Amino acid sequence: RPKNLLPPRQLYIGEQDRPFAESIAAVYGGRRDASPVRELGPKFDFLADTCFLPNLDPLKLLNLLLLRTVQPTKSAAVVVTMRDEGPSILEWIASYQAMGVEGIFVYTNDNADGSDELLELLALAGVITLIKNSMIVGTNPQKKAYQHAVHLLHELREYRWVLFLDGDEFLVIDQRFDYRLDRFIQHVEDTFPHSLPGAVIFPWDWRLSDLAFDRADGLLFERYPHSVPDRSVKSLTRLSAVLGMCEVHIPTLDPSAAIVDSALNAINVEVAWDSNEKSREGGAISHFWGKSFEEFAIKRRRGELLFLPDNSMLREFRHYFEWIVQPSVENYRPAPPVLLQRTKQTIHQLEEIPGVEAACNKVQMNFRALSQQIQTESKLREIYDEMRSNVNSVIE
Repeated sequence: RPKNLLPPRQLYIGEQDRPFAESIAAVYGGRRDASPVRELGPKFDFLADTCFLPNLDPLKLLNLLLLRTVQPTKSAAVVVTMRDEGPSILEWIASYQAMGVEGIFVYTNDNADGSDELLELLALAGVITLIKNSMIVGTNPQKKAYQHAVHLLHELREYRWVLFLDGDEFLVIDQRFDYRLDRFIQHVEDTFPHSLPGAVIFPWDWRLSDLAFDRADGLLFERYPHSVPDRSVKSLTRLSAVLGMCEVHIPTLDPSAAIVDSALNAINVEVAWDSNEKSREGGAISHFWGKSFEEFAIKRRRGELLFLPDNSMLREFRHYFEWIVQPSVENYRPAPPVLLQRTKQTIHQLEEIPGVEAACNKVQMNFRALSQQIQTESKLREIYDEMRSNVNSVIE
C-alpha cells in the first residue's frame, strides 16, 4: 500500500459509518454496554435525518442482520422519549410495569424540571435504562432516539416486541387480556404461529382536558376520565422485522412483514395512516395531550426550544383550546379500576426505593418554579383568561 494513503479504517469508514462499524465489532465480540445510565451525544444526530429503508448501505445492513442473530429471551419492552415530564414519571413507569412490560428504556434531553435525578435513581435501582440524549439545535430528539434504539441499542434485542412511545402516552390493553401486554402478545403469537406480523397498531384515545389553568394533584387517569377516539396510532413492533423507525408512529418493516390492527386484522400501510378510526378491540393508547394550561405551556416550551426546521413539534396556545371536545356523559371513559389499583401499588413500590420520594418532591418544586418562570415571561395568566372566555362562549 502506498505510504501516502490513509489507513484502511480511515479510508473506508466515515464518521456516520463509525457507530455501525463499532456495533458490528461489539456483536461479533459479544459485548454490549450494560451501564444503567448512558450518554448519547451530538455525533449521533444524523440518525434523526436517516430513514434506513433507502439508506441501508452494506455496513448498516450488516449491522442490522447481525443484531437479528441475537435470540430474544423476553417478551416486551418500551422505548420512550421524555422531556420535562417529571410529575407523571412514576405513574408512567408504574403503568407499564403493572401491565407486564419487562424492559423500559428512557431517552431524555435537556430536562429543566429536575427529573434527571429521579430517573437516575430509578436507573441505578434497575427499574429503567436511562439514555441522556444531547443534540445540536434543530435535531429531532424522538427520531434520533427511536433510530438509535433500533440500530445501536444492543440489549433491546433481548425483547421480541417493543413499544415506541412518548411520555404522555399510556397503553391500556383490553380486559380480555387482564389489561396485560404480555398476555396480548401471547394472543398475537398464538394467532400467527407461522408468520408473525411486523407490527400491531393501537389507536389513540384522546384524553380530554378540563381546561383548568393550574395542575391538580392525582394521577392523570383520575384527573382526566373523559376521552374520544382519535385517528392517530402508535405501534407495538416486532423488532426482528424492523428496518427503521424514521416515521415514528409506524415502523418501516421488511416487505414480507404485515401490519395488523389491535383486532389482528391485516391492513396496509396506507390504511394505517388514513383518517379512519382504527380498531381498539385489543386496546388503545390514552394520550394525555392537553392536561392543565400550565402543563401545556411547558409542553409548548419544549417544542419551541427544539427549533426544528419543519416546526413539527411547535404548538400554539390556541391549539390548547381548539383541539378539544367538551367532557360529557357520553365520553366518560375512566381507567379500569383494576389497572388503576395495580398502578398505584407499583408507584408505592417505586417510592420505597431510597431517594425516590425525595426526588419526586424536588421535581414538584422544580415544576412549580419552571411554570412560574413561563408565567412571568409570557404573561400566561392573561393569555389563558382571554382565550378561556372565548371558549366558554362557544361551549355554552
